[in-house]
Amino acid sequence: MARVSGLLYERGANILHADQHQDHNQGLFFMRVEWGLGGPSGSTGEGFDLEGFKTAFEPMAAELGMRWKLTSAARRLRMALFCSQYLHCMADLLHRWRTGNWSARFQ
Repeated sequence: MARVSGLLYERGANILHADQHQDHNQGLFFMRVEWGLGGPSGSTGEGFDLEGFKTAFEPMAAELGMRWKLTSAARRLRMALFCSQYLHCMADLLHRWRTGNWSARFQ
């Protein structure tokens, strides 16, 4: 976590959320980091070099034996919506989507 967060800091990113989990039986460590570019410095993220970040991250990931994936929150994911027969459940889920809690598209 320290090396990843250090690289994000060097690149001007602000960590918004981080999760980690260790599976001792399998010898695995899982990490998820959500970061933004509009941090306290007032940076809007314009001019952020995503390819440069990937290039800087790849050697670190290889050294630590990471399998990694970088995705953008700007890319809206497709979402399926399942709920019980009660309409208030559907209304709550659709309200969360409509108010921007979920960046997803329904078809």
